[in-house]
Amino acid sequence: MTRHDRSSGPSALRRFGRSEDGSILIFGIFMLILMLMIGGLAVDVMRFEFQRARLQGTLDRAVLAAASLTQSRSPAEVVRDYVTKAGLADYLDEPVVNANTLNVRSVTATAAYSMPTVFMKLLDIDRLEAPAVSTAEERVSNVEISLVLDMSNSMVTDGTNPRDRLDNLKVAARDFIDIVMAGANSGLDGAPVISVSIVPYTGQVNAGADLLSTYPNVSHRQPYSSCVEFAASDFTTTALANGAPLTGSGNSELFSSSSSTQAPTYYWCPEETAAGNPTVTPFSHDPEALKLAIDRLSGEGSTAIDTGMKWGVTLLDPSTQPSVAALIEDGKVNGAFAGRPLAYQSGNVMKVVVLMTDGQHVNQEPRLSNAVKTGDSDIWATGSATDTNRSWSVRLSNGTYYWKRDGTGGHSGPDTTIVTRSCTVEQVCTRTRNGSCTRWQDQQVCTDTPSTVTAHRLSYPDLWHQARVGWVSGLYSSAGVSGRYSSWVSTLDPTVKNERTRQICDAARAQGITVYSVAFEAEAGGQALLQYCASTTGHYYATVGPQIRTVFHSIASHITQLRLTQ
Repeated sequence: MTRHDRSSGPSALRRFGRSEDGSILIFGIFMLILMLMIGGLAVDVMRFEFQRARLQGTLDRAVLAAASLTQSRSPAEVVRDYVTKAGLADYLDEPVVNANTLNVRSVTATAAYSMPTVFMKLLDIDRLEAPAVSTAEERVSNVEISLVLDMSNSMVTDGTNPRDRLDNLKVAARDFIDIVMAGANSGLDGAPVISVSIVPYTGQVNAGADLLSTYPNVSHRQPYSSCVEFAASDFTTTALANGAPLTGSGNSELFSSSSSTQAPTYYWCPEETAAGNPTVTPFSHDPEALKLAIDRLSGEGSTAIDTGMKWGVTLLDPSTQPSVAALIEDGKVNGAFAGRPLAYQSGNVMKVVVLMTDGQHVNQEPRLSNAVKTGDSDIWATGSATDTNRSWSVRLSNGTYYWKRDGTGGHSGPDTTIVTRSCTVEQVCTRTRNGSCTRWQDQQVCTDTPSTVTAHRLSYPDLWHQARVGWVSGLYSSAGVSGRYSSWVSTLDPTVKNERTRQICDAARAQGITVYSVAFEAEAGGQALLQYCASTTGHYYATVGPQIRTVFHSIASHITQLRLTQ
């Protein structure tokens, strides 16, 4: 018979309560459930992230393709096509085209992905939402360039021997055009975004009849050239108001006051000839046309860095927009350049001047008096400008005419008699003896035959086109009238021209225009002036000989890099 201890019941309960055997099993069950939940969450998150990344990547690729300026299809169409082919069209919102201009295209695409969860439902999360946004922009900077080139006589000769400066410059300038114009038509649908103006200068700048005709308030215009004389205040600003009064400079030969030679050698305002074209080439995007203009440049005359720089920055200033509009209307400038020069604050334009000289301001700048620029002169001449046997008459203040050819005066009208000389070679007896010729010698025998022709009064432009100012002044001196040259011609000191150059360079710098300057075998004064004008010391170049090609290549490459990164 088994006996039971009454005290064993409560003891067993106490032992059971104190026992820890099997507790890890319960903890393990809880941990297993938690791990399953975390694993399930990870599966949901991985599924969600895969789809979200796929959607975002598709949008990124779509807007990049749609924003390309070379893309011929509409931006919205490109985005929809990309997303549809990825099987995500149900999530796409309507694409937004932020900008679609000649040089900027910006596209934004948005989408919203919604995924039902599997395991997150245990946490009362039924769906995961993923908005996706992508924006792409392709922007090509507009570039406006003024190539301001010294075409003075020192570019081709030192006064005795020929120089190859102009030849070296032409090679360098052609390379420059090739480099900067490589991306000239990189805007929307191939529209040009780069414009180049070539400003050749000597003692003046011949703007060309087309450009100058867009300024409605120019006095003393004449048919042979198109130069204007800037006032002192014009050099303190980059602007040149379209309606501002401008004074034509005339077309005279003012390099010497000598009265010994009639025919002009160089005109202070250079005239266009069959051999060369000294006029401004404005707002061109055609590299071949620009290189042709460079090839036709010729060296003559003096140096006016101030006037060259003034025209260079004026062609970058928004005040020139009316002129560009008129040139576009006349078919002289591409219509894509409407609205140029762009505003300085537009944020998407780079304005550049490349200023080059081989000299300095050393000569006084002569200026012809307004009184003798246009209208009728008091000079009569027979025949045409090409006649070598002409008669010239000057009308004096007393109403009489003076004829220089025979040295007499007081004629009642302009002389209309010219003498034509015909000559033959005949044997003439030069020695006789006893009535017989003992020596015969060939001699030229000439006969003068007077004839009457018509004299016509010359206008001042025609007169200065055919005769030097100094020579015409000599006609008056022969008639007893002195001081004509000094009354017709005033001068501007080189120190004034240097100061005006510094002023216009300051004005350009204040407007954010980038100025590269090239001293090409230039004297010290020219070097100092161009160092001052350069935007920084790194924008100034001093070079000699064929090395100018390397300099222009460097400048062009720098401009191109800035255009691509801005």
